[in-house]
Amino acid sequence: MKYKLLPFLFSFFLFFGCEKSDKIEDYLYSTWELEWKQCGLYQNKYDIKMNFSQTDSSKTGWYKEQFGDTINFNFVVIDNQNILINSTDSIWNGNLFIAEFKKGRLVFEKEYKECENEVYKFR
Repeated sequence: MKYKLLPFLFSFFLFFGCEKSDKIEDYLYSTWELEWKQCGLYQNKYDIKMNFSQTDSSKTGWYKEQFGDTINFNFVVIDNQNILINSTDSIWNGNLFIAEFKKGRLVFEKEYKECENEVYKFR
């Protein structure tokens, strides 16, 4: 009898136990490492980390390049495609346009670009 239940239990967990979230907030809150940054036609690797965190009263984060200053910011998640940033550096103020998010991947463009076709891909 117990061997007849195994296919049923397997099917149940396959369809209902492995549901993926479609909300960016389920993935966003952690420290991300830059995989590459695209400027123009080229993708370059830099030692950059970015953090998003949430407390009961605020949503804060930071952006840190290896030899640069730490840029602190507050943010509001507007929806799965837009995060509004209020930063200590004006180049990071404004909207982040989210192109892709999932476990282990965050791809976005800034509202105020430092170069043509600027795209960030974090992991």
